[in-house]
Amino acid sequence: MHSSKVTGAIKCKNCYNRFEGNFCNNCGQDADTKRINIHYFLDALQHKYLKLNKGFFFTVYGLFVRPGNTIKDYLDGKRVEYFKPFDLIYCLVVCML
Repeated sequence: MHSSKVTGAIKCKNCYNRFEGNFCNNCGQDADTKRINIHYFLDALQHKYLKLNKGFFFTVYGLFVRPGNTIKDYLDGKRVEYFKPFDLIYCLVVCML
């Protein structure tokens, strides 16, 4: 006997499709939609206008404290934690103006 109930299925808030996983297979909507609050708003402003992410301060700190290791890590391909170099230079120049 087959059950018609889909276990672990999520109903998409965009197209109402039932799916499993992190994204709707019909429209691509993220399964985890965040609640709009002050944190969401500040994060959106940061990304929209400042184009900063968590790696910005980590990279700046690393360049001041251990510049050789920071540059070596980035060149060796360890890039998840770091801010992109050209974006960093752009942000620093814009901040100085």
